[in-house]
Amino acid sequence: TENDYYVKGLLVLNPRKKIQPFLISIYEFSERRQVDFRMISGLGVSYTALQKPNHKLYVQFAMLYDYTNHNGTNFTILGPRESNIRRIIRPSPRIVGEHFFKKRDIRIEYKYWFHNSLARIDDTRMKLDLNIDYKITEWLSFRTALDYFFENIVLQGLNSNDLLLSFGINIHNKNPKK
Repeated sequence: TENDYYVKGLLVLNPRKKIQPFLISIYEFSERRQVDFRMISGLGVSYTALQKPNHKLYVQFAMLYDYTNHNGTNFTILGPRESNIRRIIRPSPRIVGEHFFKKRDIRIEYKYWFHNSLARIDDTRMKLDLNIDYKITEWLSFRTALDYFFENIVLQGLNSNDLLLSFGINIHNKNPKK
């Protein structure tokens, strides 16, 4: 929406094990939040807290490098700065889950992460992605998605909260059996 682009790459080593190391890299452009370019990359570890046929829950922790090029230099909390570029190391706890109900016709998937800066405890970011899919056929489902993003250090005049509710159709090969 509004010329926002978001690309995420995730490489998980030993995905069938209880503990899995991973590498994550996120690239973002956001006109709405006045981010000309953001790259977040780092290493993490994921623990499989729940693994059943209809329920999966992962608890994760990552250490991330956040490079953000903003479209301005006058920030909330920080005030005016000489540079629009911010470089930050961020620890990031995460919770990821997927649950199926009603003979796997309903699927709920969520991802929540929180991270603040190691240098500034008041530099906080968090994101919640919640998707609910209702299977119509083996290859078609209706989706409702709620995306919430919070960042307390933003450019002056911007809102720290970003909430997006969307509806759509998913076309897929078929629902996974496991």
